[in-house]
Amino acid sequence: MRRAEIITAFILGLFSVYLMWKSGEPPAWNPDAARFDNIGYDDNGAPGSGFWPFWLGVIMLAVVSGPASTGPCAARRHRSPPRRSSTHMAGRCC
Repeated sequence: MRRAEIITAFILGLFSVYLMWKSGEPPAWNPDAARFDNIGYDDNGAPGSGFWPFWLGVIMLAVVSGPASTGPCAARRHRSPPRRSSTHMAGRCC
């Protein structure tokens, strides 16, 4: 299970890096613009054409790096097991 989490996190990390790279391409209507000029705000204060894809890729990379480093399995290993009480299902019939 741990191996599957790491492999999935790695694939999603590569995909997010790809999205960040592609969002930094200059727009078709302005081929003279340098790469990654469109991921910030323009002169009018509006976000550029690659703003949302780039920053969503950054967020996605940050999120998928969590399972690769610690993972939910590692967090579950250090927790104590839940307590079970016999009175939990006392009034219910099976």
